[in-house]
Amino acid sequence: MKQLSALGRSSQKLLWKFRIQEARLRIWAREWGLLDDPRHGKAEVRDHHDHKMVSETLLRISELFHDYKRLKSRYGLLMVTDRPPLPSVAFSDYFGDAMSRNIDDMLAEELTNFAKVDIDLQKKRNQTNSVLKKFRLAISDRSKLDLMIRDLRDYNDGLYALLSSVERRQLRQALAPELVTGENVEELQQLAQASGNETTIAPTAELRVKRLRLEAAKSVPRPWGTSSSGLEDLCIPGREIIFDQPASGVPRFQERAIATYLNNADGHNERRTVLVEWKSCDKDLGASLKSEQLSRLDTLARLLHVSSKPAELRVPVCAGYILDDWHPRQRTAPKTLYDGLGGSDVSFLGDRFRLAYELSLSLCLLHTAGWLHKGIRSESVLLLEDQKPSYSDAGHPYLLGFEYSRPDNAKAYSDQILYPTSRSNMYRHPRAQGPARDRFSRLHDIYALGVVLLEIGFWRRSEEFWHKSYTPELFSQDLCDFHAPKLGAKMGKIYMHAVLICLKGDLEAGATGDCEAQTEFFWRVVHPLPKLMA
Repeated sequence: MKQLSALGRSSQKLLWKFRIQEARLRIWAREWGLLDDPRHGKAEVRDHHDHKMVSETLLRISELFHDYKRLKSRYGLLMVTDRPPLPSVAFSDYFGDAMSRNIDDMLAEELTNFAKVDIDLQKKRNQTNSVLKKFRLAISDRSKLDLMIRDLRDYNDGLYALLSSVERRQLRQALAPELVTGENVEELQQLAQASGNETTIAPTAELRVKRLRLEAAKSVPRPWGTSSSGLEDLCIPGREIIFDQPASGVPRFQERAIATYLNNADGHNERRTVLVEWKSCDKDLGASLKSEQLSRLDTLARLLHVSSKPAELRVPVCAGYILDDWHPRQRTAPKTLYDGLGGSDVSFLGDRFRLAYELSLSLCLLHTAGWLHKGIRSESVLLLEDQKPSYSDAGHPYLLGFEYSRPDNAKAYSDQILYPTSRSNMYRHPRAQGPARDRFSRLHDIYALGVVLLEIGFWRRSEEFWHKSYTPELFSQDLCDFHAPKLGAKMGKIYMHAVLICLKGDLEAGATGDCEAQTEFFWRVVHPLPKLMA
């Protein structure tokens, strides 16, 4: 029985490897211009002199799919994904009539079959609550499948070699939103183990697993002691945090400050410069809600404590949290994007393109991990001062402002914003504020990102677009109808469209669920931005 169980786990891992290579092929075909997606219009076909190599490689791949089809027929092997199926696709006539018929009849049929399988298994999943159909493979056929996967990977590598290094890096980043879905810890771990050198998949899947396990544990830590769950205690005594004093009085209320962390745990005498963010709590809350808030704080700290997060997530590692009744105002605050906006030291155009791309990819991966930010604005984007002597070189951003973040699920408790300001409300979707507001969703995060991208494009703060007579609805309409269209002349059509998609919530159209809306966000907002250069 143990051998059969090990065989089943090994075979499941092989199928995830196959799924990764199938996704690589689909993503490459979309980038190369071979797939037509009715949601996005006809793809732009490349006029490339290597078309003969491409056509021969695709024919070899179609033969591999045919071999896989025989195995599937014999053993009932089925690939499953939590994502809704992609629409039926057709290859263009790029290769000419004769070759096009071969591609259409052989490869396009197989790709479409994967989508049909997804539909059938989605129905079965409602009955079995399983992401992978249980199966067993004979040793000889398992070896054959392993060889098939290696061949497919080699063919894919050859196709990807035709792309530039920038395009290859972008398409690798597309794999995480495509594949890291679902709520099954075991299968996410199998995906991470099967990912090989696809460096974005494993850390994103592991981060999602970490979030799911923390939610399941529902640990409520005891201050200054051991967590009730037996996990590492991240609650730091307040005496170990020493705040830096500013050279002069700080005029506005500080949401974060620079401090020194004196870590004396286990006999160590370590001093580290850290950044402290405050989260305001309502003292009048009942005991159960206070416990929920503390549990949420502990879960968030542990999620951000993970050091193996994807580098593209651009979120600092969290050392822990303190419980403090006093919020100091006169402290040294770090420099943020908000501080640089509106000044005479305008960031270079190329740096603004990169800044917009890195922030968009960061949010995409955060959502892929199953977490909502709920506080995206220019004040939440850290620009390290010691690395950036001037705002004309915007550098690489870090995403902060997680005080109201929560898991992206229907059962998670959503904190009320205690002290909303007119400035912070400028980044909130009209339906995400006010007494009759909707429950916060990914699209509301994406809307806030659109406002930040608008600020980056004009290099102006959002309040410069605001008028005291505006309601939230009128302000949003003005951004969409008047200001965002002007970005075309300043930042180009691609950038303008990315901002409008975020602000208008166009990702809802054609998306059949959160997972597909997430993939839409990557392809329509994140993916086009690196193509912009200056």
